[in-house]
Amino acid sequence: MKRLRLLILVLATLAWISVLSDAADAGGEEGGGGIGNGRVTTWISLQSDGSFTAPEGFHLRYSFEGPDSICSIDEGRWREWLFYGDDPARGHVAGDDIIVNIPGGNGIGLIGGAFGLELINPGPNNGDVTRPYCGPPPVPDLDVWDAASEALPAPNLSLSPSPIVDGTPTGVTGMEMWLWFDPGVPGWDPPETTVSVRASAGGFSTQVDAWIGAVRWQFDNGDSTSIGFVEPGVTSTPSVDHYRAVSGSEEDPARTYAYGTKGSYALSIEVIWTGRFELFDSAGSSLGVYPLDPYTDVETINYQVIEIRSVLAR
Repeated sequence: MKRLRLLILVLATLAWISVLSDAADAGGEEGGGGIGNGRVTTWISLQSDGSFTAPEGFHLRYSFEGPDSICSIDEGRWREWLFYGDDPARGHVAGDDIIVNIPGGNGIGLIGGAFGLELINPGPNNGDVTRPYCGPPPVPDLDVWDAASEALPAPNLSLSPSPIVDGTPTGVTGMEMWLWFDPGVPGWDPPETTVSVRASAGGFSTQVDAWIGAVRWQFDNGDSTSIGFVEPGVTSTPSVDHYRAVSGSEEDPARTYAYGTKGSYALSIEVIWTGRFELFDSAGSSLGVYPLDPYTDVETINYQVIEIRSVLAR
């Protein structure tokens, strides 16, 4: 009987060693193999800043927790959540790693290095995989501007005098032309100087408030060079006086210019928008208001300059 028990113990030990060996062989290099029982392993790599890159099947969501003793009010504390499908990715600590349990039993993912990550609900050694951090919202400014750009008036360059000759605005050498910005929107006039639009960007709902911060005029010299003027510097707040100064009007142009040589020239207007945006979560709660970097919209037209010479008659 004692021999039989010993034989059973030896066989069980050998079987367990075999399982461990199979698991080690399957783990292998990043992206391959599995951990135990042949289950697929998805490696989720951590970046140097502590963020992680979500592979196929995973994605990231964000929540805002506001300023605290660590994060300033200009940044705020954000939390990056790892999701698999519609469900938060659950995990548990294993040494210096976090093992992610893929819902549905399709396999497990391994995050290499748990520094900077937090397991919550219920935590601390198991729970939803998250990364708290201080910083601006996880929505690039360009995404916000792209979402709001359709609501912004086009950068229409207006000039006078500009009779149309052969389909092209035409001027005369030595004669000043007057230029101004005309958005071409009925009713667009101070104090209606701010465009407000609700848009979706980066998975968030946003309220974008934009105004013209500056206007840049570019005059082609006809020799691959140009001369530029900015009216005036970018402003961080909307202002009727500032709008009138940068935009001008037919009665009070923003810029005058005269060409001394006949030829075909390119005239450009660059409308530089600035603004702010407010983020909202899925429940409609505000996640904070943030400034936007300037966004430039450009229009270029061809301008023909002709020369008129007087002829003395006897």
